[in-house]
Amino acid sequence: MQLPSDGDGAGARRIELRTPLRLPLMLHIDGQDAIAGTLTEVSPRGCRIETSAAAEIGNYITIVIADHTLIGGRVTWREGDILGLDFRGPLLPKAIARLCALGS
Repeated sequence: MQLPSDGDGAGARRIELRTPLRLPLMLHIDGQDAIAGTLTEVSPRGCRIETSAAAEIGNYITIVIADHTLIGGRVTWREGDILGLDFRGPLLPKAIARLCALGS
């Protein structure tokens, strides 16, 4: 199931489909030790992550998923333990389908 985006937490609006899922991951933030998190939503240009990691807006992070999938991007918003990540480049539909398959 895909949901329309309602913005990125920074006031901008996007008309991009987001896919909800629950996928454990590890975050690598600007050279810090890896911290656990959960990918809860993904779109071609970004994702939403639940984590207690000390990521701040503007930090570049890399997420590593169980099968060693690496995705990099920049934190664009943060609200408590939820953060928004804009990818360095868009994900292809095939890559999003693969993430969804891992999260099921």
